[in-house]
Amino acid sequence: MALAMRDLAGAYRALAEAYRLQPSSDILYQLGIVAWSEGQSLMAQDILRRYLAEPAGPEGADKRAEALRIVNQPARGAAEVWLSGGERSLVLVDDRLVGQLPLSLPLLLQPGAHRLRVEAEGRAPLAIEVSPAPGQILAVRQSGDRLLSSVLTKVILRRSLPSSGGAGSSPESDRRRLATRLAASDIGLLTQTSDEPAASCDQACLLGLAKEQGAEFIVTLSSPDANAPVSLAIIDALVEAPAVEETLARPDGSTADDLWLAALPALLQRARARGHGVLQIDTTPPGCEVKLGDRVLGSTPLRRALFVGPAALDISCPGMVSEHRRVDIQAEPPTVLSLSLHAPPPPPSAPPPPRRMPRPAWRVALGASAIAVGLGLSGLGVSALSVAGRCIEAAEPPVQACPRFYETTGAGGALLGAGAALTISGTLLLAWPGRLQRSEVAQR
Repeated sequence: MALAMRDLAGAYRALAEAYRLQPSSDILYQLGIVAWSEGQSLMAQDILRRYLAEPAGPEGADKRAEALRIVNQPARGAAEVWLSGGERSLVLVDDRLVGQLPLSLPLLLQPGAHRLRVEAEGRAPLAIEVSPAPGQILAVRQSGDRLLSSVLTKVILRRSLPSSGGAGSSPESDRRRLATRLAASDIGLLTQTSDEPAASCDQACLLGLAKEQGAEFIVTLSSPDANAPVSLAIIDALVEAPAVEETLARPDGSTADDLWLAALPALLQRARARGHGVLQIDTTPPGCEVKLGDRVLGSTPLRRALFVGPAALDISCPGMVSEHRRVDIQAEPPTVLSLSLHAPPPPPSAPPPPRRMPRPAWRVALGASAIAVGLGLSGLGVSALSVAGRCIEAAEPPVQACPRFYETTGAGGALLGAGAALTISGTLLLAWPGRLQRSEVAQR
């Protein structure tokens, strides 16, 4: 009746009283619609998100469609509060009833001051003042007779583990159970419970999700079966590299989730202790590739966050001599590296071929003379040999035999030998080329 008369304050009072008497998803839906009608859009989205997380009944299709329409409206800058406490305790935000513990999803709050109150039957109400910043995530936990708040770190959780939720559990309920368990712990960690990345999502994909969702770390878990060790890696989203990698041996009887949840606080502390520094590299010319080991950091001019400590860098540019530098990354101030890369020296040019000098004039003259004299002597020798043994004077009667013969065989042989030797020597003197003259560059 109050809703029909647009008495929204009266409608809220009636619905709040009904929810205290018998909490139900239908009353939660009506509380969300009243908040939406009052213009409290973020509170309405907060309530209706948790209404949609309840199992759907056959009669609620229209209500769920309307709730989905409201939830899908933009809610920029909202803060989140993970609230844990006694089961069936009622939760009020700024004295407005918004649900009952345990909450399936975190509270959505406008940035600024708010008063949270938890009411349990038979106990005094517990209250706390919180002032979340835009996009901040808080954990509010009950400790004795008071509520304590702390800032949570958002992480992307990618699990490739055998299901530990038991029979009838779903991946969505399993993720929510783990997220609630993490938020209720003292390690200050919150996981994304909606959009868990698929197994095919590689590190670049995970880093993109972390940037999109404002996560600080990526926690990846994998184990082939229920008895194998669990491989855990904590990737720093700012540095874009693993801060911690560990293999956890599984004791008998322990589940994979129990194992990594127990080890996570110490490993997360190690990951946070790595510390960040900023590396700034400028090169001449720009556009040089910078690598840290096998990992490409980018091209210059470069400004990147790296873990504090020593780093071995390789800087290379096409057509330039590569540089290898070791730097010590400091937390503050930024580590600045400026360097000029140079082209490699040109390869040594091939020396010019040696030049053949002309034959010396004296050798040409001597060779020609030797050939001329040799030919002359050879001719004389041939002539002497040709008349050797012939009659010098013809025989005259009464003498019948030749009285004298040419005895020139020895002389002709000698002349022919000497002439041949001189001719060959002169030919060699003329044929022998001039000496090779090398250039001064080649000689140096």
